[in-house]
Amino acid sequence: MRKILFVLSIFIVCFLFHTDISAQIHSRFEAEFSIKEKDINGNKLLTVGKVYYDKTIQKIVFDISFPQKQVLIFQDSLVYQIDADTLTKVSPSGIPPTFTVYHLALNGNLEYFGLKESHYILSEVEEEDSLIISSWFIPDSNFGKIMLSQNSKKLTGLISFDKEENILSKQFFEDYISISGFEFPSRIIQYLFVLDKKTIKVTTYRKVLVNEMENDHMYDYPIPGFM
Repeated sequence: MRKILFVLSIFIVCFLFHTDISAQIHSRFEAEFSIKEKDINGNKLLTVGKVYYDKTIQKIVFDISFPQKQVLIFQDSLVYQIDADTLTKVSPSGIPPTFTVYHLALNGNLEYFGLKESHYILSEVEEEDSLIISSWFIPDSNFGKIMLSQNSKKLTGLISFDKEENILSKQFFEDYISISGFEFPSRIIQYLFVLDKKTIKVTTYRKVLVNEMENDHMYDYPIPGFM
């Protein structure tokens, strides 16, 4: 009996240890990407490259190979544009790296797009066919509501509204891949509505790697002129 209890205790300790480790094991994301866009004037654009993100560094690095060689770095609330190893432009990003699909997926918070850990409050939940649809808002703020849809505990859609409940954007998350418990949508479709016109952006990810440890210089890409 003592032997059985000892074995069971070892199993429980190992299970808890494994659970704790697995919850923290996903720290790096790397993938090839292509972005097809159609702007408000009907112009079609294509961008191809690789993306790197380390959630401890919190710096998104886009190493673009087409239409021209360029590096874009999203850090804090800024975007740094680097051409030929020279910093050519700094502009506001609007969204911090910690509120992007890369960070949320690595932390296992993509299902509700991090809203559970934000100032947003759940106001309504309904079922529609196989979807769970939820509405979120921030009390006493100028921000509009956000609606999420999930299927089998995976985020499938996100709609953002302004205070007057006009739709600002729609996003659809498709073709999830799974790597050692890490789940990520390999295809994201986004519609932005500006001045009664809309833009369309389709981002496709390929050759996704998690916890790749051989490209440290890319995950913490140096910004020229910054220490």
